[in-house]
Amino acid sequence: ATSKPQRTMTRIYQLNMAKMTLKRPATALLGLIVGLLVQDVASFAPPALPPAVSSRTNNHHHHHSKEVANPSTSTRTTLHATIPSWTYYSLAHVIGGTTGTPIVISGTKKGGWFDRIPKPKINPPNFVFGPVWTLLYSLMGVSVSRIIKASSPQSSFVLKLWYGHYALNLIWAPIFFGLKRFRLGFMISSLLVLTLGGILPLYHAIDPIAAYLQIPYLLWL
Repeated sequence: ATSKPQRTMTRIYQLNMAKMTLKRPATALLGLIVGLLVQDVASFAPPALPPAVSSRTNNHHHHHSKEVANPSTSTRTTLHATIPSWTYYSLAHVIGGTTGTPIVISGTKKGGWFDRIPKPKINPPNFVFGPVWTLLYSLMGVSVSRIIKASSPQSSFVLKLWYGHYALNLIWAPIFFGLKRFRLGFMISSLLVLTLGGILPLYHAIDPIAAYLQIPYLLWL
């Protein structure tokens, strides 16, 4: 259990990161990601060794053969222990996000209809979308992993809300770039902002860092 000074320092760190995120999203985001990696490395514990399979009185050859009898099991255990749990959730979110990639590429090709429609001056160039969305989907997975790991009584309800939001995110590209239903696409975009705005306070109540990691996503929307 952490002491009161440690909890106080952790709270101050989280508040500072929130302020930094609002002022300097890129710097704060990098700091949060590094912090997560450090936390995973610090909490890493090597897998437990299997119980002794022979007594010390046995000869060396027999003892060695017992220890290496099932190397695949030891390898799987070691890999599972060294890969952070959020990796799987991030990968799943990224893979889900790529389902609309062919439609987006087709809709944003040079000289296409997307280039001809009026856009605000702050609209980023097309080549930025791929890397940015990959990062955002990865952070979504990290947040979901933290909410699951927190094992809060509210986690199940909050995750259901999140998966509903994620489904809206996935259908936006086919509707906007594929069907060119711009009004419907705008409505979905508005729903994404509203639902994310409702989810973040729930995230924060369970795990503040999970909420802070979604601020870049909210700003991007």
